[in-house]
Amino acid sequence: MALVRTERAASELVGEYEVLVVEDDSMRPLDLIEDELLLAIPIVPRHAPGACLPPETTVEDGGLAAPADGVPETETGARHPFAVLAALRRESDTLN
Repeated sequence: MALVRTERAASELVGEYEVLVVEDDSMRPLDLIEDELLLAIPIVPRHAPGACLPPETTVEDGGLAAPADGVPETETGARHPFAVLAALRRESDTLN
């Protein structure tokens, strides 16, 4: 990091330095550190590939149970996206 007093001096610096224009004689290092830490935080939280696996969907008798989110699979093995809504509707119809 290079500390300079004017924009002209900043434009003259070439290389791998990050330029910070200091307008007065004092600088608070805490502000600089805080800004750098905030810029280093990723926008979207991530984890390493393979670190997050879905829960097991098998039952003790060897058959397959419904997945943990309750969305059943179709005959082709694809999960129907609106199955949870249909199940909720059935539940509300039985309560009424």
